[in-house]
Amino acid sequence: HYDSPSQPEKVRRGLFDSWRRTARLLTKFVEPPPGPDPDSLVLSAADCPSTRRGAVVYRPIQRGMLCDRGKIIHTFPVTTGRVVPLPGEFTISSRNTVVRSTEGGHVSILKNFVAFTKGSPRIAFHSVPTLRDGSLVQPLSSVGERERWGTSAGCIRVLPDDSKRIWQFLRNGDKVRLIG
Repeated sequence: HYDSPSQPEKVRRGLFDSWRRTARLLTKFVEPPPGPDPDSLVLSAADCPSTRRGAVVYRPIQRGMLCDRGKIIHTFPVTTGRVVPLPGEFTISSRNTVVRSTEGGHVSILKNFVAFTKGSPRIAFHSVPTLRDGSLVQPLSSVGERERWGTSAGCIRVLPDDSKRIWQFLRNGDKVRLIG
């Protein structure tokens, strides 16, 4: 098992780097899995997870929503990866106020990190990343633009206020449904 603490750090780092290179190649050269036509996709309470609280992300239209008892309570723009992770339903597994990432070859600060995949790297909702100098990796005004679909390695980037709302609302065990 590669996540074992007894595995040497060098081997784990090599596996992570290999995964990162594969994810980048998939994002650039592989078409996303077949899914709904982006022009026919609309936010629908029918897509809300069955858990009391949950979230839905519609990658083709770069939109997300929070659900409470099957009702939409908040919608928000997102910037996502194209193919990682594959569409499906996931469970919130951890929450961190701040995470540092080296994805992209630089240190990024990810605030209000709500992870819904396990392993390395974890995939999560988080605020648009900032660099050490405080600059953003993406202009806030571009969050939600369809042209940005695929610029994230897999995480769901959101605006700072939306990241706070997601952080306050979702808990471990809540469900996330990823569409498209």
